[in-house]
Amino acid sequence: MDTPPRVSTPIILIFALIIPILFGGSGFFFGRAIMGKGPLAETTAVIIEPGAGVKGTAAALQASGIIKYEWLFPVAVAMTGNKSKLQAGEYEFAPQISMFNVISKMARGEVLARKITVTEGLTSKQIVSLLNENEFLTGEIMQIPPEGSLMPDTYNFTRNDSREKLIARMESAMLAFTNSEWAKRAPEYPLQTVQEWVTLASIVEAETPKPEERPRVAGVYLNRLAQNMRLEADPTVAYGMNDGAGKLDKPLTFKDLQTPSAFNTYTNDGLPPSPINNPSRASLTAALNPEAHEFLFFVADGTGGHKFGKNYSEHQKNVAEWRRINKAASKKN
Repeated sequence: MDTPPRVSTPIILIFALIIPILFGGSGFFFGRAIMGKGPLAETTAVIIEPGAGVKGTAAALQASGIIKYEWLFPVAVAMTGNKSKLQAGEYEFAPQISMFNVISKMARGEVLARKITVTEGLTSKQIVSLLNENEFLTGEIMQIPPEGSLMPDTYNFTRNDSREKLIARMESAMLAFTNSEWAKRAPEYPLQTVQEWVTLASIVEAETPKPEERPRVAGVYLNRLAQNMRLEADPTVAYGMNDGAGKLDKPLTFKDLQTPSAFNTYTNDGLPPSPINNPSRASLTAALNPEAHEFLFFVADGTGGHKFGKNYSEHQKNVAEWRRINKAASKKN
């Protein structure tokens, strides 16, 4: 909802004095028409095109029901000294906004701020698709940004901002965060590069939606790396199978786990060659500050979280429990 800006008392008094002097008995009409409540019944957005000029702006405002008297608008603009100050763009106006406040808002260039939310864990291809689907953005994204280079967040923009500009803002946000946090890492942190850290964070992002679990999941994978065990992370397999297009539309099978891919951590040692998504700040923080423990395995527990095991025997018990839960849930459905 757009709240009209407050008008200072001195300005109101000046108008109250000047208008009657200029227009005599008609001054009260002009005062009400310019300073009083406008005709707008509900919050409305209007686009003022570049080069519209004062007359074109007046016509657009009157056509949208924002002002009542198109002919009076240029007079009011001239009286307020804003003839050369009105700015083009998309504006949102509140119900009954006065002509004076319309002029003030446009002179300040308070254009409508739109928002787009980039969800945590989207791949770069998914983010590009999200931007391409937004009708208020312009231009083409010339190439898919590297995985893990875009910061998930809610971004403000204005109509006709370029998609490339928004991508650049996401890249800057990710770079600023990773540079800052990497500089504060513990001396004993085992990963050697920012790329490795972001890659681990992307796996953590894909594995669990629970913030409290993320440091523990990160610890599992670092423990496995320390013992030269393959990570065996299902999301890395899915990423390789789907070429970074997002989650698979089916559960992974045993055969899928053997699918040849540089990202398959069941068949390849170490971390995958790059991140598998664009992780959140929370996952990046968790991957840089892992929980210290002896767990090497984890499996779903039926609540959206996981059960953790220190050895294969414990893991098999947890897997059996998960299968019982899954079977019971299937019977109910």
